[in-house]
Amino acid sequence: MRVVQLPKPISQQGYISFYLHTSKTWRNGAGAPSLDQTLLRLPGLADCKLLCSTESVNLVFEWGRRAFNRGFLINLTHLPGPGTYFIQFTWDGAKGRCDGYLNGIPLHLSGTRYPPWFITGHADRYIPGSGPNRIRDVKVSENYISPHKIASLVPPDLKGKDRALLGYG
Repeated sequence: MRVVQLPKPISQQGYISFYLHTSKTWRNGAGAPSLDQTLLRLPGLADCKLLCSTESVNLVFEWGRRAFNRGFLINLTHLPGPGTYFIQFTWDGAKGRCDGYLNGIPLHLSGTRYPPWFITGHADRYIPGSGPNRIRDVKVSENYISPHKIASLVPPDLKGKDRALLGYG
């Protein structure tokens, strides 16, 4: 297991991004394979997972202590592959913000505000997961990234790609 030390711990604010390389098409329905793969773990803070079953394909960002509901459980009918996707999550608990993006496409209305919350955990390292899908070029910051700046961080060849997966025309 590879562990990567962060230059600064993250907690109340943060940003993560990475490329996800799927090994094959993941789909739901009869005969679909099951998968519960942690893509990236921020020990003491949060996990990002890819879950697949006969009922759904989910991209998940969940807080480790589950003391509040500010994460993501994105339902997809399938995730084409082999393929490459750019994943981003950013949050600021004090301002009530938590945003996620797939290829720069918001996973909910970006800039949505929740009641402010206090994040009790922190992470001083991250652990890339293992399994059939791979991640690379992980970036972690102790700062929230605004929806206006997010778009500038998305690789041009992936920006807006696969909009239909998230219900955008």
